[in-house]
Amino acid sequence: MELTETQEEYREWLIDLVLSANTIPEIAATREMLQQWMEAHPDDLGMMDGFDHLAMSQTIALSHAEGEKQAA
Repeated sequence: MELTETQEEYREWLIDLVLSANTIPEIAATREMLQQWMEAHPDDLGMMDGFDHLAMSQTIALSHAEGEKQAA
């Protein structure tokens, strides 16, 4: 897969977003950007792992939200 320098920079930025998203809104927005990337670059299979990471982050965020809800 051949990427331009700009695409490579965006890809790295997107990876950072995937790794740092930890609220439901951040996770949803990042998932949408990752989906758009995958539609434009379907052969970039390494980025598919981002969906798994976001799913785990969402589970954690929902668990924290539920715990806060029960504590209130």
